[in-house]
Amino acid sequence: MNLRKFFAYIPVFFLIILFFIPQSFAEGDTQTDTKSFLWEVKSKTGTAYILGSLHFANESFYPLHENIVNAYYDSSALVVELNPFTIDKKAMEKTIMEKGFYTGEKTIRDSVSAETFQMLTEFTAKNGIPLQNLLKMKPAMLSLTLSVDQLMKMGFNPEYGIDLYFCKKAMDLIPIIELETMDEQLSMLFDMGEENEFLKYTLQDLDKMEQLFSDIIYAWKNGDQNGMDNILLKPYENNPELQPVLEQVFYKRNKKMVKKIANMLKDRQKIFVVVGAGHLVGDKGIIKLLQDRNYSIQQL
Repeated sequence: MNLRKFFAYIPVFFLIILFFIPQSFAEGDTQTDTKSFLWEVKSKTGTAYILGSLHFANESFYPLHENIVNAYYDSSALVVELNPFTIDKKAMEKTIMEKGFYTGEKTIRDSVSAETFQMLTEFTAKNGIPLQNLLKMKPAMLSLTLSVDQLMKMGFNPEYGIDLYFCKKAMDLIPIIELETMDEQLSMLFDMGEENEFLKYTLQDLDKMEQLFSDIIYAWKNGDQNGMDNILLKPYENNPELQPVLEQVFYKRNKKMVKKIANMLKDRQKIFVVVGAGHLVGDKGIIKLLQDRNYSIQQL
């Protein structure tokens, strides 16, 4: 496993997509039979179209739903978590190396439970992955690397990610506004603490990844907000070991994003917002938080 290769696929917990710049996908005839994973949010002055993104996808996602295409062309600015074309890649790689890998004699064996390390040993042996190549990765980095590797083997690629598609489309045509910074996203991933058991739950899910991602795709393509919530968040919400992870990866960031979107809704403009689908669902998701602010909201 070439670790540097995975820097090309790291979307910081499926969020940053950096080194692959895809060709534009054909638009042609678009999907029209169901609602999309898109919401229209209106204030007295502005409109935000908010689309949930999957950062890994394949050709089957394109052409996009008619409602998504129309909303994009109706907007004067694209709003994303990060603009992949303006990120300092050298600085990002330096931070990943500093925060994502152990130095000295310490290895992953020293930071996780004996149970989790045994699961890792069994998974790597089963999948022909040299365990020695992974020992210097911290839990978050290792979880991300194994997940990305599995998705790539299944035929899903960040080149087809929804957010990257729109960043490519908007580049040099309309403003691209960022909701976060690279440092914020890297801190979100690597500052959760080395002792967390998130790796254990990643390893438990890897063997079920094909079915899990199939369910996620079905929910996304059918605009099923509750289904997405049941897959991504609900199974973990009552687990005390994962509460800090959910809080840092989703809930805190949702609040910050909503605040910025609300500020933009004060302007007389239409914006097209693309964020990870997991940020839109559940009682602490962006759509619910915006509903609590009494905006007019409808799913398209």
